[in-house]
Amino acid sequence: MYGIVRAHVKARELGLPLIIGSQITVSDGTAIVLLCQGRAGYANLCRLITRGRLRCEKGKSAVAWEERGGAREWSSRPVGRTG
Repeated sequence: MYGIVRAHVKARELGLPLIIGSQITVSDGTAIVLLCQGRAGYANLCRLITRGRLRCEKGKSAVAWEERGGAREWSSRPVGRTG
């Protein structure tokens, strides 16, 4: 998520919409792209990335398919796409 603030400022200057997301590798090796829908989705994506990084050595991340917060936390989830 490094560089999001700079990207947001530049997108506003240019009048372009900014699509924020991240590619996540799940513990089974599947790569998914998560795109944020609004601020709540961005916050949820940041939490997911943080959780994955906290349990691993530097430069690695481990996120499981089963990993979810409560219904309130994920009421505005990032949008996922596999591929």
